[in-house]
Order: sequence, then structure tokens, then C-alpha cells
Amino acid sequence: MLIMLNINKRLISIVSMLIVSTMVFGLFTGCSGKAPSDGNSTNDTSSDSGEKVKISFTWWGDTARNAIYNKICDLFETANPNIKVDRPFGSWAQYWDKLATQIASGSAPDIIGMHQDYVSEYSSRKALLDLKPYVDSGILKTSDIPESAYKGGFISGKLYMIPQGIVTSGYLYNTATFDKLGIEYPKMDWTWEEFAQKAIEIKKVADSKNIKMWGSSDDSGLLMPTFNYWVRTNGQVLFTDEGKIGFTQDVAENWFIFWKNLRDKNAIPDASTNTEYANLPIEQNLFSTGKVGIASLPANQLWLYQNLAKSGNINIVRIPHLAGKANGEYVEGSFLSITAASKHPKEAAKFINFFINNTDAQRTFKLEQGVPATTTAVQAVTPDMTPVQLRTIKFVNDTLKIAGNAPYAPAGVAEIRTDFTNVASEVAFNKITPREGAIKFIKQCNDVLSRK
Repeated sequence: MLIMLNINKRLISIVSMLIVSTMVFGLFTGCSGKAPSDGNSTNDTSSDSGEKVKISFTWWGDTARNAIYNKICDLFETANPNIKVDRPFGSWAQYWDKLATQIASGSAPDIIGMHQDYVSEYSSRKALLDLKPYVDSGILKTSDIPESAYKGGFISGKLYMIPQGIVTSGYLYNTATFDKLGIEYPKMDWTWEEFAQKAIEIKKVADSKNIKMWGSSDDSGLLMPTFNYWVRTNGQVLFTDEGKIGFTQDVAENWFIFWKNLRDKNAIPDASTNTEYANLPIEQNLFSTGKVGIASLPANQLWLYQNLAKSGNINIVRIPHLAGKANGEYVEGSFLSITAASKHPKEAAKFINFFINNTDAQRTFKLEQGVPATTTAVQAVTPDMTPVQLRTIKFVNDTLKIAGNAPYAPAGVAEIRTDFTNVASEVAFNKITPREGAIKFIKQCNDVLSRK
């Protein structure tokens, strides 16, 4: 068992910050674009003509995010007094429903929050502006952005989105839970076989101590990131650049078999329990309530679960890989795009540049939708970070060293994601076999992709 040292928490915080402060100077190597800029001087001028200009910026999120993004907009308006920023926003579902209507009617905001699941769909509709000319002209400074994250914004040679926050996913665990059970913490670098052994061990020991807990969350229905990692560690891709399926039936079948074996051993929740907890708020989900020992989540949510934890540290390790095979990591994150209908694309590009490069903006952003996209911004925010935020930065930095570009997500991937979850549920409820699930999902994928 790993032994927790009784060290003063403030000392841990100071030491952690010193370590990560040193680390971030080497963070995000292999960056893109032209000469670096802190974004402060570039955006201190108003629109070129001196004319008052109004642009709009929309995003999804809760009240806390709204406060953060409104403050960033305020900072931009102060630095650019001739540019006014309107700020419509909504919840995740409301946001995409409304944006689809606005795009169709030609009334979309100038700057929009973009996601990897939707960029192909909107770029194929010619609804997004190619941002590369603004990078080439120097309006958008991207030199401090990691190459793998920057390249994730390209489709068919055109740059449709700029990363604002960088995320990689992993498996979360609470040190207090493992200490209570008396078992070793998960390793940072582990295989799917070791993952299964750990989940079974957690369940077995918990039962022996009369603790009601499963080993892991059931992630069989997560198309992204977990199944995508599984596909990649098998040396295949979820989708090809041509928008076709890039994995074989046996890869999908083995995925469903893997989780069925854990379910049969009671190492993960039964199908009914998994369904019951699927859409609950984080404070009520299986991990935060201590009903599972480990759970797959993006690194930027680490602090949310730390705030909910009554004791212990919430740590994160990599999503496993298959023994002897490649890792499956890829860059995730949040992005900003400019709509093709924007009447003020230059001012919109200035806003994006300010958002990702301005020091005050990034100290406001912190880790809201991932680790800041530029090296300079990470250095700027590090002194303000809490220990759990420093752990997040370190995890993203460590996984970025081995992560590939964001995988291609064709138009229709949101529908495919839902189909995958539904098929996995049918397998979990024993309505269909893993093989039947693989066949059914591949057929559904082909049906969706053929319509796009």
C-alpha cells in the first residue's frame, strides 16, 4: 500500500507550485505558427477605422462559467473601447439547438464556442470561417499552442477552430478510498488487463469490509474518449479522414466483451444501476457518492470532484492501453470559431487572440475549459493555482507528450455517439450479445455516415 506522508498542506502546495512552475517552461513543446506574443499590446487598439463595432460571442456553460466569460469580455472591451461584445449563452443542449437555428437563418453570432463533435458538421455547411489567413497576418498569435492541439482545428487544409483550453482524459480515484480499502493506487501507465484486475480487487476488498462499492464505472457506452482510446490502442481509428468507419468488427466486439466480463464478475455496476445514475448531477453520481472506486473523466473536472470529496486527494491516471500496443491518447479541449456570416471577422479574430493570449484574460480563465492553450498563459496562471489545479496541469502536460492530434469526427458523430450508448446498454441488459452489438453499431454508423 502506498503510505500517505503527514506533511503540512501549505508546504505541499508551495512545493507543488515550484515543481509545476519549473515544468511549464517546457510545457507544450512543438508549438505552431509565428512569433509568440502575450496578446496585451496586440489588442490594445480599437478597430482600424475608429468606427464603433459590435460583435457577439456565444458559449455553453453554467452560471460560474458565464461569470468568467463575461469578465473576459469586459477586459477585452476595456482594451478595445471601439468594440462592444454581445454575450448570449445557454446550457449544452440549449446552445447547440439554438446555434443550429441561427446558422440556418444566417443570424449566428460572430464568435462561437466549438466542439470536436460538431466542427465537421458546421464546416461542411460552409458555416465557419477559415482562420488561417488571420494567423498568417499576425492577428491570431498561435505560436505558443501545442502542435497537436493546433492541428486539431484543421479540416481539409482549413483552420476552422482555435483551442482555448486543452484537455486529456483519464481515470479518477480518491486516495482516501484506496487507503480505507488498503490497496495500492492505480499506476499512471497501465494496461486494460491491469485495469480489470484493479476493478475486481476493489470490489472484492470492499465486499470483505461490508462496503457497498463497485470497482469502476461502466464506461462501455462512452464512444469518446474510452472506446476511441480502445480503437487507437488497437492500431485503428474511429473514423477515417474520408468520413468512413476506421475500425473492425472484432475491435468493437472485444470492447463489449471486456465490459461484460467485468459486469459478470460484479466489478462494475449492473445495467439498471448504471442507467439510474447516468444523467444525475456530479454530486450525485456513482464516483462522487463513493459507489465506484475509479471513473473515466476529463482532467479539467478534477477540481470539481476534489471540492466534493470529504477527505483524500482526487488523483488521475491515464486511460489504459493494451499490453504491448500503442497508447490511445489524443488531445481534447474547447475551441473558438468565427462564423462565415460574421460582418466583423477581423474584430472577431482580435477577440479570440485576446482570449487565448492576454495575461489577465487567462488568469480569469484559469482551467475553466481545460489547461490554457498557450505556454505563456500556463506560466501566467500557475502561481494562482491550487494543489488540485496543479495536478491537472501536470497530468495534461505528461499526457500531451504522448498524445496525438484530435481524431477526425465526421458530421453526424453526435448521433453516432447516442447510438453507441444505446447499443452498449442493450448489451449490458443482455438483450443482445457483444457480437450482435458490434454488428448493430457498425450498421448504424454506416447508415448515419451515408446520409452526411
